[in-house]
Amino acid sequence: PLHAHCKYINLFLYVQYEECIADCDKAVERGRELHADYKIIAKALTRKGTAYVKMAKCSKDYDLAIE
Repeated sequence: PLHAHCKYINLFLYVQYEECIADCDKAVERGRELHADYKIIAKALTRKGTAYVKMAKCSKDYDLAIE
């Protein structure tokens, strides 16, 4: 939904990556419960990975984003 997308943009712009990751986890869980289209679930997982990449400070930190 549009409001979820806007919330993601706000969290991402204000560098609240931990909260963004938590929201993406909730979105994936809820999407799977509702048997949502895989594209929607993939978008949430991509946003989660992007937040992990933005949080990375050294090469070892990228392991979380790769998972």
